[in-house]
Amino acid sequence: MKIRTEETGRTRVLTMTSALALVMAGFMAAPASAQDDGADDDNGDTVVVTGSRVARDTFTAESPVTVISGEALQLSGDLDLGEVLRKQLAVGDGGFTQSNVLSGGGAQSVDLRSLGADRTLNLINGRRVASFADSLQNEAADLSFIPQAMVERIEILRDGASAVYGADAVSGVVNIILKDNFEGFEVSGFAGRSTFDDRDQLQVQAVLGTNFDRGNIVFSAEYNYAELVPQTNRDWAVPTISFIGEGSQTIANGSSAHPGGAFIFDTNGDGVFSINSAFAGDDNFFCTLPIRLGGDEITNVGLNGCPSFAPSAIDELPEGRYDYALEQSILNGSEVINIATTGHYDLNENVRAFLEFQYSDRESVSKLDGNPFFQGNGPGNFPNVDIPGTNPYNPYPGEAAQLYRLRPSSTVGTRRSDIDASSMRMVFGLQGEDLWDRFNWELSYLYSEVDSSIASQGIFNMQRLQTIVDPALCAADPVCVSSLQPGSLGALDVYRPGNWSQSEINYFGYTAESRSRFTQEAVSGFIGGDIFELPAGPLGAVIGFDYREETVDINPDSITESGVSIANQTFSTNGAFDTYEVFGELNIPLLKDVPLVDYLSLNLQGRAFEYSNFGSDSVYKVGVNWTVTDELRIRSTLGTAFRAPTLVDVFSGGTVGFFSINDPCSGTTLTGPEGTATRLANCASAGPLGVPMGYQQPAQQLPVLGGGDLADGTFDLEPELAETFTFGVIYSPSFISGLRVSADYYDIEVDNFISVTDLENEILDVCYDSPNLSDPTCSLITRDANGNLQNLTRTPINRTPPLETSGIDWAVDYSFNAGPGVASLSHRGTYVLEFSLFPGEGNYGGATTGQGAVPEYRLTGAARYDWNNMFGELRANYTPEMDDVNYGGDNALGYDVIDSLLIFDAVGGWEIDDSTKLSVGINNLTNEEPPYAFNIGANALVGVHGSAVVGRYYFARITKRF
Repeated sequence: MKIRTEETGRTRVLTMTSALALVMAGFMAAPASAQDDGADDDNGDTVVVTGSRVARDTFTAESPVTVISGEALQLSGDLDLGEVLRKQLAVGDGGFTQSNVLSGGGAQSVDLRSLGADRTLNLINGRRVASFADSLQNEAADLSFIPQAMVERIEILRDGASAVYGADAVSGVVNIILKDNFEGFEVSGFAGRSTFDDRDQLQVQAVLGTNFDRGNIVFSAEYNYAELVPQTNRDWAVPTISFIGEGSQTIANGSSAHPGGAFIFDTNGDGVFSINSAFAGDDNFFCTLPIRLGGDEITNVGLNGCPSFAPSAIDELPEGRYDYALEQSILNGSEVINIATTGHYDLNENVRAFLEFQYSDRESVSKLDGNPFFQGNGPGNFPNVDIPGTNPYNPYPGEAAQLYRLRPSSTVGTRRSDIDASSMRMVFGLQGEDLWDRFNWELSYLYSEVDSSIASQGIFNMQRLQTIVDPALCAADPVCVSSLQPGSLGALDVYRPGNWSQSEINYFGYTAESRSRFTQEAVSGFIGGDIFELPAGPLGAVIGFDYREETVDINPDSITESGVSIANQTFSTNGAFDTYEVFGELNIPLLKDVPLVDYLSLNLQGRAFEYSNFGSDSVYKVGVNWTVTDELRIRSTLGTAFRAPTLVDVFSGGTVGFFSINDPCSGTTLTGPEGTATRLANCASAGPLGVPMGYQQPAQQLPVLGGGDLADGTFDLEPELAETFTFGVIYSPSFISGLRVSADYYDIEVDNFISVTDLENEILDVCYDSPNLSDPTCSLITRDANGNLQNLTRTPINRTPPLETSGIDWAVDYSFNAGPGVASLSHRGTYVLEFSLFPGEGNYGGATTGQGAVPEYRLTGAARYDWNNMFGELRANYTPEMDDVNYGGDNALGYDVIDSLLIFDAVGGWEIDDSTKLSVGINNLTNEEPPYAFNIGANALVGVHGSAVVGRYYFARITKRF
């Protein structure tokens, strides 16, 4: 592999840009040619549609495209483009949403066909945008940076467009087309609030455009505000403590780490801090009574075990657990400023200079429950907190102890993340027409940059926590001594968090920070037009080139990176790649006006490329458009895609995350149905992978280091190779005026599919089920002296067999005169025939599989009536019930299905006069709640149905044009 320096790549870009300038100068100096004023093609005006660079009428496109107009966007009641797009049936529930509190960083992204947001290509005016990464180094294009005021329309290409925009559009393309040639001054205001008197949203937009002698310029400014919503504001979301089943089949959500804490004493002096069961029975196990948030000092100090579950911080029931919902947000808050400019200037009759500029600044905030600590699960350098017998507050002086579980949220506070992210994107270039009397051309330069800073409060430094609980260590640190509250006995009273002073908290607490920058530079050019006339029409052709360089630079603060923070340990990420690409396209009209063929054309596309770190390859796409009659059209595409691993896939230094993993040697996992004789023997072995008799893992959530492909010093990842096929029929019967019906079949197969390893099923279980721990996966497992799993890692791998998904999309539109106005009815549906990533179609995978909802089908419908200067519209969105793959079939819990969901939205509008429009609406008209998925302890489908999380939502918009 060849790893470049950033300087080398930048030198190449500057060199190419200089050459580009010379070529531009040559074109500008060319004499003007007379325009051909011939008639448009019989099919209508020619435009460039997403999926092709050959100008054609939209009706003859062979690829399935969904178009969302700027007007529909303004009437949606959603200020985030991501929320609008997630209501489209081809979009899955992956990607960043406003309900992400653990990840996402306040960003918005979309996931076509549930294949992952990084397999969806996002474009503005047919050109790329730089990525955004959250504090856990999850990477995606952030749609919150798009200036909504400037959006003319959004085109969603529902097949791979690999040969046109790049090789990596595996699941499809989202192309956002900005306004051009706008003239006038328009202002718009939006306000909305939920029926719960929260989620206030405000938007102010202004667009100014003017034509002048030889051009046009458009300027827009936009401000968006969305209020943070605490989880406690939704009855269905609290408490997160829940139980299913009885006796040994009882499973509890929530957390066993509570504000009071639990401790293990080494009563026999052997230096091993372990217990024989999860909560009760041992005389060396002690826990304190949790306090309510902001409550009094903890008073329970008895060395007599704990109840089966620690009392809840919300209701103190004996069977309760800590309730996450008390402190975290369910919808993030944000403020966004977007500024954008587009313009063009005609240098002469045939050459035009153009410019695009966008700048965005987003400030987001989210809240998460207080940081928990579990024995053996602390950060890399501090898996445990040892409390010496000399701690003056030890209820059993002289006996050493270890912290078993603790969540000091009532004193340290919640984890609040403040994200400040900005984006700058600039495009400039030249466009020309009638070169050599027949060709159009374009040369452009793009620079896109996304910077972010993420500050997380409520984090504590484990090294300092260890220091302040040990009198000897604290005495050696003057800062520690000065932080102790007056009257202190020389150490922190770790057994009673309710007694901690702010100065003590300030000593071991801190704000974690992460800064990231993604950049993208590109130089592109193409030339195309009608080569010559064939009997069925003109032969259209395009050839072009792309050069692109992308860089990433992610840097956490030194405490977080060192491994002494309770926060997710994160390592710096730095890397870059570039690619040289050439492409071509032919649109060949084959037949016209013959029996059974009104028009038949063949579209051929190809792209060859060379990546600096993944070598060279090529992709192709073949499309057929067959207009049988004026009523019936058939279209089909077959193409390939090549997706190189992302910058984070390759260069990520790694992040420690916490994942729900069942230790094969723990409790009922070992003694239950999975506990084979081989597993029992391996877990009882005397070697480093054995555990003490009766071992119980302290917590199901275990720390796992997830890094890029180079994190282990080797380079193993290969690019993904995909093949896509679509076949569609469009029918517009002449005997029913205004009716149009379409159906499209799609099939996507991805070889070398990149995903991370499944630690539980692919490493732990495989190791402990192998004779005498002989499987190579055993070398990836380590345990500490107490038997707790340590240093778990997972990196991206290429999977076999391939990922496959297929299905059918359909649409019905019908408009007709009704009384004094016009009625319009529409229906959309999608049916998933196959999804092979996990037991996919019709199922919900959740945290165990890493895959969210893949409904077997989804349906939408809308009815609209237009009369004079008013309209009203009712929309419906339906998702059927899904099987939860974690609890499939008959089971003692009596649960295996996630309920269906039907959402209604309503909107109406009035054009008050020629320059003023008013619209009002209600989203989630019947105030539906998202269905519950037990395995994640929260309500499911929030990615697809954000309006269900918000609840019934009232909104209004007024627009004035001058």
